[in-house]
Amino acid sequence: MTTTPARPKALPVQLEHIPQELRQRSQWVLWRYELRGGKWTKPPAQANGERASSTDPGTWGTFDAVWAAYRRGGFDGLGYVLTKEDGLVGVDLDHCRDANSGEVPQWAADIVKKLDTYTEITPSGTGLRLFLWGVLPPGGRHRDNVEAYDTGRFLTLTGRHIAGTPATIERRQAEIEA
Repeated sequence: MTTTPARPKALPVQLEHIPQELRQRSQWVLWRYELRGGKWTKPPAQANGERASSTDPGTWGTFDAVWAAYRRGGFDGLGYVLTKEDGLVGVDLDHCRDANSGEVPQWAADIVKKLDTYTEITPSGTGLRLFLWGVLPPGGRHRDNVEAYDTGRFLTLTGRHIAGTPATIERRQAEIEA
């Protein structure tokens, strides 16, 4: 007998720390947990509740529109869609933070220190997300618990900024290439 995993609870979004340089763009979506094949996923949605696509700008909205929809309820969080034109890279550090203590292992702390850019806690409380200006080199985008994206994806934002990291998104091309 297969049991359905409990629905995850997302950390509430903290508006005040979401970088202004992202808020000004119309590349926003919402998301809510959905059970697919026995696993909880985060498909993107439009402010009207219909499905959004990370590759169709016609389904994205302004920050103000998605924030208003989030505040009304029915969604678990916000997401920003990455495009090649942005020159923005999102880095996910998965399973690297104790949700209760906030403790982060050395490998993750080293990446956060090296990239030295806006860093926040992911919706689960157990990962970190970094945003930086630059372009990913060709090749792999995923190694162990580290993933990097620059197009065709949306990344969740919580606004739960990590103290000691910049409050702004920094240009880090040399660090990306390293």
